Amino acid sequence: MKNTVILFFMGGILFGLAGFALAVDERPVQVVRVTPIKEQARAEIQELDQMTRRFEHFAVQKVKDLNRLHHLSRSRMQITQQADGAYHGLYHQIDESSLTVNVRRSSSRTVPFVGVLSYRENIFEATAETQKQLKECDFNLVQVVPNRHLFSYSKGHWQ
Repeated sequence: MKNTVILFFMGGILFGLAGFALAVDERPVQVVRVTPIKEQARAEIQELDQMTRRFEHFAVQKVKDLNRLHHLSRSRMQITQQADGAYHGLYHQIDESSLTVNVRRSSSRTVPFVGVLSYRENIFEATAETQKQLKECDFNLVQVVPNRHLFSYSKGHWQ
């Protein structure tokens, strides 16, 4: 009798495990591709490099436009006549060789990248006896103003 109970008990356990195994096998199998960390990091670095190149192109064009449109550019310099009759000229010019850019990822979903554009704006002055001489003379650098602008990458372009 004791053997029968043990056999019956063991049979129940085996039958239960077999049913569990069948239930597990009946579920559809989902295959999930996990990107290795190195591959994912490489893709992120390549994307950041691409955004940096795009931002560099954007920044160079932006500085050219700022130089061209500045209200005190060399072609629109501020000229004042001094008490002694001489003319004093002043103009601003962005030093394109001082241009630096930095692009970083953002935690925002709508703005995935942020770019920082830095440059130096030079202020030049000169004095001459006539306005014509003033426009043709050499100007002296009198001040350097550091500038920094923040831009965001949104909807496929820098703004």
